[in-house]
Amino acid sequence: MARTTKSLTDKQISNAKPQDKEYTLFDGNGLRLRVKPNAVQRHGYSTIHVHTTVNALT
Repeated sequence: MARTTKSLTDKQISNAKPQDKEYTLFDGNGLRLRVKPNAVQRHGYSTIHVHTTVNALT
């Protein structure tokens, strides 16, 4: 059975504070939020195609 995940909320993103190590919060639909120790937050997404996998960070 597939694992269900909830979408990231604005509150979760606002509360994502830097820690000693980089960590990632996942949306479950391909969206991820990477939080770095220097307080930088980067959004990214992953999509899977039949022949290729695309990972992008913005």
